Amino acid sequence: MFTEKEYPIDESLDKIIALLSPRQFLRISSQYIISIHAIKDIISHNNSRLKIVIQAKSLEPLVVSREKVSAFKEWLQQ
Repeated sequence: MFTEKEYPIDESLDKIIALLSPRQFLRISSQYIISIHAIKDIISHNNSRLKIVIQAKSLEPLVVSREKVSAFKEWLQQ
């Protein structure tokens, strides 16, 4: 289901997240939108943040910003 293809998009993440299903996608930081189906593991990270391991390879660690941790936990419980 997950590929390692990249698709450059000229839209802001604010515009993209507005088009996606809030049940399946969440903006976890200023740089990333994540699919609930892509989550492989969740690890506690420094400063009350969470590190997300996804099913596809990621060059950078995906970290849920402190401001988004509460929303992330609520989103997982849907």
